[in-house]
Amino acid sequence: MKLPALHRGWLREEPLRLASLYLFPHLALYFLTLLRTGHHPVYCALDDAIPFVAAFIVPYVLWYPYMALGFLYAFFWGDRKTLWRQATLTYAGMLICMLVCLLWPSTFPGRADEALPAASPAFRWIVALIYASDRPVNVLPSMHCHGVLATHLVLSTSLFRKRPWLIVLSGLFALCVCASTVLVKQHSILDVAAAAALVLILCVPAFLLVPAYVRKS
Repeated sequence: MKLPALHRGWLREEPLRLASLYLFPHLALYFLTLLRTGHHPVYCALDDAIPFVAAFIVPYVLWYPYMALGFLYAFFWGDRKTLWRQATLTYAGMLICMLVCLLWPSTFPGRADEALPAASPAFRWIVALIYASDRPVNVLPSMHCHGVLATHLVLSTSLFRKRPWLIVLSGLFALCVCASTVLVKQHSILDVAAAAALVLILCVPAFLLVPAYVRKS
């Protein structure tokens, strides 16, 4: 993959690249949601049956570089269809997640603090770091799950399109990230279900409307 040609008209040719600037107001919205009080607990009986598995903190943390890959690829190398799908699946989804958290603040009351001392030392310190820095609030829909599923779909139809083995690996990684959110007790299974439903809904404009729009433009 060659480096993009950053000539003077590079952004003017595909102004939708500027949609990535949404990340800045997203951070502002995120910190605004942290000021909300009166969080609604999100929990169900199935959460009690899901064990705490500290090793799954690894895919949970690897979510960050995976998301960065999706953002950077779309911004620098994405064609018009990829940029529209990134905007529809990822940025629009992130905005919807933030609006839900602002209007209906939520929390997950099922953290595994009591099980942490028994976890493997190789993973215990990472879980402890996440627990200390990432409060279990604004959990529904899970932005971890929404982000990884949306990015998988964008990359599978662009960067990974001609490499089926990468699509499979990316899909397995996305499933591991979704599983990690409940296995490290950061989320309820309800948060995962809400994120998956959001991505499915956004697939309608991303895969039905975007191709038709791009052909006409």
